[in-house]
Amino acid sequence: MLNTLLYKCVTFTAASHYSLFPHYPLLFSLRLCTTTTSNSRSFSVSYLIHNFGFSSESASKASDSHKISFQTPEKTESVIRFFRDHGFSNSQIINMVRKVPWLLSCDPCKRVLPKFEFLLSKGVSSSEIIDLVSKHPGLLSPSLENNIVPTYELVHGFLKSDEHTINCLFGNSIFSGGHYVARNIRVLLQNGVGETNIARLLRNRCKGVFSSTDILKVVKEVNDLGFDPSKSTFALALVVKSRSQTSWKEKVDVYKKWGWSDEACHEAFRRCPHCMLTSIDKINTVMKFCVNQLG
Repeated sequence: MLNTLLYKCVTFTAASHYSLFPHYPLLFSLRLCTTTTSNSRSFSVSYLIHNFGFSSESASKASDSHKISFQTPEKTESVIRFFRDHGFSNSQIINMVRKVPWLLSCDPCKRVLPKFEFLLSKGVSSSEIIDLVSKHPGLLSPSLENNIVPTYELVHGFLKSDEHTINCLFGNSIFSGGHYVARNIRVLLQNGVGETNIARLLRNRCKGVFSSTDILKVVKEVNDLGFDPSKSTFALALVVKSRSQTSWKEKVDVYKKWGWSDEACHEAFRRCPHCMLTSIDKINTVMKFCVNQLG
């Protein structure tokens, strides 16, 4: 039954309305441009420029990289109507297209609607979906069957509830990098990181850990610093070290300016990983107070 729900496709026509969302009347329509502005510019590029505020360069780039090509506005009108009928405002649609232009050339019944249905089946309200997708339309890019569902089930296995899983995935935008999530969790388990620690990382929305392209290197660095994979401090150290090496080096340099050695920085980090999570300004403020006022 779940598979039937996830992959059901409602026949989409220009005049159809969907019962999944409350119907919003069309308050006004987008101005449509049906002619090119120059012989050298394709209709699709001209359409992006005149209707969605693209520059000539960005429109050409979007058309090429996303393979957007159409000669009449009928297809794009049907996509725009689809999102309007699901409660999206014109300004939201414009912002979404600017971020992910491929929406204009997709079949929303096949590419978008099943993802809405999946989220609804997990307890996400229609208004929450509108808010989420309008802010992060890139979440519509991954395959439902090959990415979103497997990632959801994997994370749910650690967090044990739909609510926590939705919060984790929404907070991290993990849907767009599901292949990294599965691989990185496997690496953590193989290197002795327990399920409790992994659940803690997921619950705290530690995107850097699960989207890292070289998590094994990060795990080894934390191991080399003397952290125990079975302890909660290991998870916190992973969060710090999964951030950019530039940030780590800059903070070490700040501590060294106050007289610390590399080993002193490492020892402080082992005792309290939070010391590398705070900002450089706060590090300087605290060190200044401790050194100059407390002696």
